[in-house]
Amino acid sequence: MRILTVILSMLMSVTGSFSGSFISRDVGELPPLPETPVVHEHNNPNSGGTFYSTQQELITAMGMGWNTGNCMEMPNGEYGWQQPILQKELFVKIKELGFDTVRIPMSWNFFVSPAPEYTIKPERLARVRQVVDQALEAGLVVVINSHHDSALFTPSPENAENCVNYIGKIWAQIAYEFRDYDNNLIFESMNEPIVKGSEHEWWIAPGCKECEAKVEVIARANQAFVTAVRNAGGRNESRYLFLKGVDPIPGNTVKQFGTLPEDSAENRLLIAVQEYCPNELCLFDDMKINEYNDYVQNLLTERFDALYNTFVKRGIHVVYCEMGITNKNNPEDRYKWHKFHVSEAKKRGIACIVWDNGNTRPGGESFGIVNKRTGELFPVSIPAYNGIMEGIGKTDKVISTEEK
Repeated sequence: MRILTVILSMLMSVTGSFSGSFISRDVGELPPLPETPVVHEHNNPNSGGTFYSTQQELITAMGMGWNTGNCMEMPNGEYGWQQPILQKELFVKIKELGFDTVRIPMSWNFFVSPAPEYTIKPERLARVRQVVDQALEAGLVVVINSHHDSALFTPSPENAENCVNYIGKIWAQIAYEFRDYDNNLIFESMNEPIVKGSEHEWWIAPGCKECEAKVEVIARANQAFVTAVRNAGGRNESRYLFLKGVDPIPGNTVKQFGTLPEDSAENRLLIAVQEYCPNELCLFDDMKINEYNDYVQNLLTERFDALYNTFVKRGIHVVYCEMGITNKNNPEDRYKWHKFHVSEAKKRGIACIVWDNGNTRPGGESFGIVNKRTGELFPVSIPAYNGIMEGIGKTDKVISTEEK
């Protein structure tokens, strides 16, 4: 009991005080895994399932999204990085809060055999399937990916063959595991494929040979991803897929996808981006830079317009798989930023999924919105949440000052 108290005290220092009942556990064993896959409406091959005829239909169904943060990324499974164990009650709460999509970042590299096979452990696939089922049963559209596996999919010329092989191998297995799932399950190829420590680690420079080499490797990896998913059969033949580029901020992304991977399905590939714009306000820890102003709004507008003109106009929709503004004791600025970002993206046929790492301590990377242990909003982030809900058009979800 003393150990648990110490752990909870540590967690509270990062995420703020707890209220309400606990719906997610911090310690202990994972929920029991079913001995055989459970058949639901969303994964019954004999039922119609959900099918979106167009990308705009999918974007509309996605509404506003929420990220689970790094809950499914730790080397020991789900017992580190101050994240709780995901359980079905949390997804029910997320849906009640007005979110329609959940992105569940996944790491696989801790659960695969050595190269070149990269065979995923059966128990890992079973646990991922259990979490995906819980989210789908709660009525959410679900996105899963290959998140912090960058050590294996580093897009350098030296690692090119391994990068392409790894992406192809893991997605062949994941797609086969979920072959019967309907269009409410989406796959995202990878997350932040960068060459760490390189001169152009986080951007693409004109005329840069190193940058061109990275883009070429990622293009091959995205092709391997698409091919592996389609070849897995079942409902994968019409599954929507999100493609990521090198450092997937809008400015870099518009330079990379002049052509898309070859695909046996028609109009099922979307572009995934992420951004905390501008970084000085939204990501870094300089507390003096905390104001939402005309400069910020104009910068966001430029990014939205670039994505719309480059992709959406061509019938290729875009999803901000991560976005948000860190807490710098600036609730009104966070409200304005989220409302503008979400509403302007929606106008352009672009979906948003807010990043939530559970941290509410003022400073850099403080993106906590929902307390994953209770399913309730962190009080400090209610203005940000209100901006999100107003931006997406769910004004009935806005919490008044009196309720705070």
